[in-house]
Amino acid sequence: MSIQITGSQFIASGNMDMRVSTSNIVERFYNGFVGGNDYQPAFNYHGTSGWTYFTANTWNELTSSRWGQLAGYQKGAGSYGMNGEHRYYAPRSGYYYLHTDLYVLCDTNNTANYTHLLFGRNGSVSWNNGRTPYTIYGHGNNRGAGSSYPSGPNISAVMYMSEGQYASVYMYKGNSTNTRFYGAHSFFAGHLIS
Repeated sequence: MSIQITGSQFIASGNMDMRVSTSNIVERFYNGFVGGNDYQPAFNYHGTSGWTYFTANTWNELTSSRWGQLAGYQKGAGSYGMNGEHRYYAPRSGYYYLHTDLYVLCDTNNTANYTHLLFGRNGSVSWNNGRTPYTIYGHGNNRGAGSSYPSGPNISAVMYMSEGQYASVYMYKGNSTNTRFYGAHSFFAGHLIS
């Protein structure tokens, strides 16, 4: 493959791959179109469900039965991306930044009403060198009368995924009869970073 640099254009094998525009913006070409970051895989979805409860003392994957229908957008996904189970399938191998923010209600204020959040990869919650990185919300936190909402359960992570692998959100409930999740006020987002 030959690489030629002409002015502000980088050309590989006769096809222009990158250039600096007249506005000094680096533009990337993909299949003959100026793409810039338009082809960088990214997604942002929220659910449409109302309140749902969970099985206690186990990791519950937040699939379509919890989130409801998908609402949001994605780009650069090709034949991959978000599917009907609210799992994000990597369209390219690389490191992905992931974030989720959930709306949770605890019907009672006690130590058993806690919530753990984490991301799973291909159905496994131990993806980070065999570790299970998660957060905890609402444990032993007396929120007072009428204050049954733990402070914004959310988690972010950088996860390596090979093309075709998927990431999804998991929630662990200390007491399923007293804690619930509202899909329409929660979201799952991410993008490829390298």
